[in-house]
Amino acid sequence: DFCQKSSIIDSKSCNISAIDRTFIAANVETKATKASKSGQKLTRYEFLEILVRLAVLKYKDSGKAKTYAEAVGMMLDEVIARSEPAYWEQFRDEKLYTVEIDDLMLANLSLL
Repeated sequence: DFCQKSSIIDSKSCNISAIDRTFIAANVETKATKASKSGQKLTRYEFLEILVRLAVLKYKDSGKAKTYAEAVGMMLDEVIARSEPAYWEQFRDEKLYTVEIDDLMLANLSLL
């Protein structure tokens, strides 16, 4: 769903099967991670790993970028930055990230 909404998917280098393979490669369970996660869940570093792998696939391997850093930069600029914000972001920005909430949190920080 995220890949479709953010237009990561294209018909040339970054199709659904490539994304599935990337997910599987990044979501490998080791003995250390097996107890802490299960199945189709991703940790933050796995999500970032997938973004880097897809950037390489979409931009470096296709010749649009010369370096890995350039490929990741292109992914962030062209795909991630243009994706629509999630529905909760507007609520968070308007209701939670306010001076009043910050004052309330600071006043009660010792209780948290």
